[in-house]
Amino acid sequence: LIQSVLSAVEPTQKVGILYDIGCSMDKYIRLRGLLPEDRNRISFGTSVFHAYVHNWLCQLEYHPRFNKGWGLSDGEGLERMWSYLSPLWAAQRSFQGDHTEEEQTRRAKLVSLYKREETLELMRFD
Repeated sequence: LIQSVLSAVEPTQKVGILYDIGCSMDKYIRLRGLLPEDRNRISFGTSVFHAYVHNWLCQLEYHPRFNKGWGLSDGEGLERMWSYLSPLWAAQRSFQGDHTEEEQTRRAKLVSLYKREETLELMRFD
């Protein structure tokens, strides 16, 4: 995913990644030597609401409010989007359930009609 983001922006563009455990992701990538050619343009941060459960040294290094370049980003944008969309998914599931049942009833009636027409065809005298 990170590689996709990096390939979608200019090679000189800095990329900031806010993640619930951005500190752990940074350590993981650093220890394994991943993305060495892009490492200098990637900054990791821990999302604001998760940062407070991390120790103070971690907060100083990864909390977006204590570091430059994050602006007012809090790393919770997707959470807010899912929260906003959640009622819509419930309505969609309800609609789909009703629609599916209605569709099955319609198809059953259609099959019954075809069977009756077939029976009538067999009974005709030509």
